[in-house]
Amino acid sequence: MSQSTDGVLVGPSEHLPSAPSVVGSARLVDRLSPRVVRVSTAVGFGAPAIAYLWMFVHYSVNIVVGDQWDDVTVIRASYHQVIPWEALWAQHNENRMFFPNLLVIALSRTTHFNVHIEELLGVLLLFAAIALLIWTHKRRTPDTPWLYYCPVALLALTLAQWENTLWGFQVAWYMILLALVVALYLLDRPSMTVLAFAGAATASFVGSLSSSQGLLIWPAGLVLLYHRRRSWPFVVTWCVAAVGTAALYLHDLNLQKGNSAPHYASTHLVASVKFFLFAIGDVVGVHLNFGQSGSTAVLAFGAVLVVVAVALLVFYGIRPDNDGPAPLGLSLIVVGLLFAATVTQGRSLFGYFGASASRYTTFDVLVPLGIYLTVVARRPAPAPSPAGTGAEVDRSWEDRMGERADRLPRWADEVALRWIRVVIGLAIVIQVGTSIPLGIQGARNNYVYQAQAVPVLRNIAHYPDGYVAYHLYVFSNAKFLRAQAAILEVHHLNIFATGGIWP
Repeated sequence: MSQSTDGVLVGPSEHLPSAPSVVGSARLVDRLSPRVVRVSTAVGFGAPAIAYLWMFVHYSVNIVVGDQWDDVTVIRASYHQVIPWEALWAQHNENRMFFPNLLVIALSRTTHFNVHIEELLGVLLLFAAIALLIWTHKRRTPDTPWLYYCPVALLALTLAQWENTLWGFQVAWYMILLALVVALYLLDRPSMTVLAFAGAATASFVGSLSSSQGLLIWPAGLVLLYHRRRSWPFVVTWCVAAVGTAALYLHDLNLQKGNSAPHYASTHLVASVKFFLFAIGDVVGVHLNFGQSGSTAVLAFGAVLVVVAVALLVFYGIRPDNDGPAPLGLSLIVVGLLFAATVTQGRSLFGYFGASASRYTTFDVLVPLGIYLTVVARRPAPAPSPAGTGAEVDRSWEDRMGERADRLPRWADEVALRWIRVVIGLAIVIQVGTSIPLGIQGARNNYVYQAQAVPVLRNIAHYPDGYVAYHLYVFSNAKFLRAQAAILEVHHLNIFATGGIWP
């Protein structure tokens, strides 16, 4: 054991990394005028942020629709109990939403359950997650220009996720996304401390009890623990915490609720594979109607992303990497692929229509985003082989894990990396160019639908049952919706609130 620069005792594999030398030809950005680089960087970060904020402000509607009606049940319970444990822990489809339910109660008391504010929180959580993700990556590769992180903003702020942006209920997924990045930021510290580890585990716990997707934070964290060669007590504790959280989450959970055909994916393998590939490829923003055939181009796009992602996991994910930034990208790839797999398990029954849902984009886009962060930095030059018995011991534990990757000559490895960069660069161009018009179209259609729901909710007693169900929640019944609307009106919530700066 030795002492790091911050006074923390760390193991031999947890020293602060020295800046590694890099290989490769001079970068184009190094030959550009510093002023041009600064302006390009500002535009690269500012344009997607402004576009995303514009979509939110222009198309947001303060209305309770869809699954969000279950939030009204939680709010009603909070008026009868200080801490309504049963309502907070209640199952929603396959999900436990304990922490989003706490947020809903807080919003009911502070903003009269103004959905604009709830959606704005989602925007802020997304922005915070992007900023922290970029900082986490750059911490490991300080020589990477800020300009090279603009594609991260372009992908993460894609307009193709308009459904999550403009539906307050989905703030839960942005809570999970931020919890994921916080956990990775703490686990990827140059030196691991008990406090940082506890913070990462806490963030993972909060994400896990926000929706089922939060459980994916644990395997992502395990990827980093492996690559950074953390001590076994940390790894074992992480695994125990993951199992314990999953056991708590699954306790008395009805896994078939919200999934009428739980065995469909396993009995329709070809259809499930197509669903999986289409879901990942549809980060471009194509939206299909029920029963509509999927686009071959979207399927092919998804297949390319999956092939590249798996190749990186195989050839760059086997050997532990104690210093480089690539493991952070690999962690995101794992989350993106597992997310698409869980969606396939639960929703493949709906065919391409289900795979094209805009709300899945937020996590599906982690696949191309992870690919980009894995390969964007220049690779360090190969370290000279140390001599002596100690080096042989290290090699038997570390290098043997990457033996398959090492079979490629260095030049072949560099050629493969160069082509992967070309492919992901083209993929980002396609994604951005396609998702902007399709995202705006989807947001506009969503606005029209939600705007039509406002008078229906405000004057719900004057509309027939079919009209009420169609505009407020097509998968519910008018009797339930009328009762929930009465709760909003009695407590002056949502559109029944008086005053406020954002109607």
